[in-house]
Amino acid sequence: MSPTFEEYDQLDIPDELPLLPVRDLVVFPDMIAPLFVGRELSLAAVEKALSGQRLVMLVTQRQTGAEDPRNEDLFDVGTVGLIVRMRRLPDERLKILVQGLRKARISGMAQERPYFVARVRPIVDLPLDELSLETEALMRSLMDKLRAFAQVSDQFGPDLLKALASLKDPGRLADLAAANLALPVAAGQEVLELADPVKRLRRVIEHLMHELEVNSTRSRIEASVRDSMGEARKEFY
Repeated sequence: MSPTFEEYDQLDIPDELPLLPVRDLVVFPDMIAPLFVGRELSLAAVEKALSGQRLVMLVTQRQTGAEDPRNEDLFDVGTVGLIVRMRRLPDERLKILVQGLRKARISGMAQERPYFVARVRPIVDLPLDELSLETEALMRSLMDKLRAFAQVSDQFGPDLLKALASLKDPGRLADLAAANLALPVAAGQEVLELADPVKRLRRVIEHLMHELEVNSTRSRIEASVRDSMGEARKEFY
């Protein structure tokens, strides 16, 4: 019988795992993401993972266009993921659903072909002795901005906001918020690599403030264009 998610949360991560290079996406812990797998080395890595504990090291490519990535084409930090579901497609690709479990760093490669096998070391957040007033204020500030962002975006629905508001761990709150922000790869990877949960909170808040400012500016521009079009129509008539 396969372990439950709760058991996987307490699972000792193996020292070596098949590695799946990911393009255009940074996978965070607790994040559930569909991935399409078509390259030979990726198919072989998934098959290897499915033959065991269904665990795979998910690492983002530095260069999206690299079709045959090498070790140097991959970031050093990624997320150990669980393959929750797999479906074979008519074009011989696989569609898998993965759940991020725990951040890890690659300390080297045990093999690179026919698929990557990475030596991994789980990353543990810097400890927080207690939830300080500053950290609590940052968590509340993040939630306030997420609620504001939800008014202008469909990325954060009511159920997700409720789940985020229930989190007491600042690191998990920052990770799950970042996972649903659809950040550019460089920005997402930067957040992923921050071991200090308070710094992660601050960085995610900065990204949210930027998105809110961009949306506000866009709204003003659209309103100005509508007003200009209205005046032009009046002058025409």
